[in-house]
Amino acid sequence: EVNLEGFITHELPMSQINQAFKLLNEGKTLRCLLHVASSAVGLSG
Repeated sequence: EVNLEGFITHELPMSQINQAFKLLNEGKTLRCLLHVASSAVGLSG
């Protein structure tokens, strides 16, 4: 079993997707998790 959570080095909101790609391109992150707001995908709570 592989613990994949250990590979997530950054967590950012979807609004910062450009920053996430910048971190990836600069080699400053291994894996970046983007959080999507439920309102952005048409879900209601």
